[in-house]
Amino acid sequence: MLMSSAIGGQMSQASTAQSAVAGRVGDYLRSKYPNKTADNVAADTGLKADAVKKALARGSLLNGEGMLALIRAYGLDFLAYVMAGGETPAWLTSSGQEEAISSRDQKLAQIKARRTATSC
Repeated sequence: MLMSSAIGGQMSQASTAQSAVAGRVGDYLRSKYPNKTADNVAADTGLKADAVKKALARGSLLNGEGMLALIRAYGLDFLAYVMAGGETPAWLTSSGQEEAISSRDQKLAQIKARRTATSC
């Protein structure tokens, strides 16, 4: 009994997370195209308008191929909005990318300094 309850709780959490992501996908697409959302998304992505319409109506996610088509069509803005639910992951922002580059530059400088010190 306890095992099935734990599994049910995990499935419920996953279902809630999927519903939240599906809601953000729908919010993004509807904000981009308040009218004829599915038709416009289909034109942008090559997806079938019926598939988009059903996903939006049900509040469900498209399949993996469909999600990739949305990412290709709407880019990092879409990806950041859907992934973060309002909080953009640092690796998707220009300042986050600059910070990562700076960190790599510092590591590279350290490696070069060690090489110079050992070759002398």
